[in-house]
Amino acid sequence: MRGKLLGKKMRKGVSDLVVILTLVAIAIPVALAVQGWLSSQTSRVASFSTVPNFEAILVSKSVSVDTQVYVVKIRNLGTYNYSLKNLTAYGVLESGKVISASNTTIIASNTERSLEPGESITISVTFSSSSKIKSIVIELTNSITNKVESVEVNVA
Repeated sequence: MRGKLLGKKMRKGVSDLVVILTLVAIAIPVALAVQGWLSSQTSRVASFSTVPNFEAILVSKSVSVDTQVYVVKIRNLGTYNYSLKNLTAYGVLESGKVISASNTTIIASNTERSLEPGESITISVTFSSSSKIKSIVIELTNSITNKVESVEVNVA
């Protein structure tokens, strides 16, 4: 008799309702923790992605024995104005060496004004070099922050 009573009690176990409530009580905080971690990861990724402020297009190039002239159109894709006073250009040679432009001229534009968002300018960049230029890096200065930003155009 005693064995039968003991066997019934042992078989009874935990109620299904208690098991379900326990699983829900564990699952909800775990889900919230995972959601918080994933949210922090997406904000980290968003901070590393950048939207270009400029678009540069090679319009034409003229290469002679010791002089190279490139005409480049630059478009401001950003939201800031960029000063045209300190516009500088550099040529990156195939060897990796960087040379400064001997002359950078803004075509048909007033250099005293700034390059506004959505606006384009065309510049002529001259290099006194017989080495082949792979790309041109043009630097413009942000009118508000005075930070120098650059755009590269492939000319090879």
